[in-house]
Amino acid sequence: MEINKSLPYPYGKVETDKDLVQACYDMFGPEGEHDVGASKFEIQLAIEIRRLAKPEVPLTGDDLDKWLIRDILVEVGSSYA
Repeated sequence: MEINKSLPYPYGKVETDKDLVQACYDMFGPEGEHDVGASKFEIQLAIEIRRLAKPEVPLTGDDLDKWLIRDILVEVGSSYA
């Protein structure tokens, strides 16, 4: 499943999983705007959990996806817990 390349993102466009991981890390990683202490590895796992949980809903990399990934991080637990 590919990320929609037409969606805007504050640092440019989220075009790949790598970009989405970085975008989420900037928000939810240590010293991020909404720091939950998540590592890039934990964020990648949360992205895969999100994909498996709702395969019929495309992962676009928009703000809703980022907050859903954050919710998964909190629910499953990341290194901050």
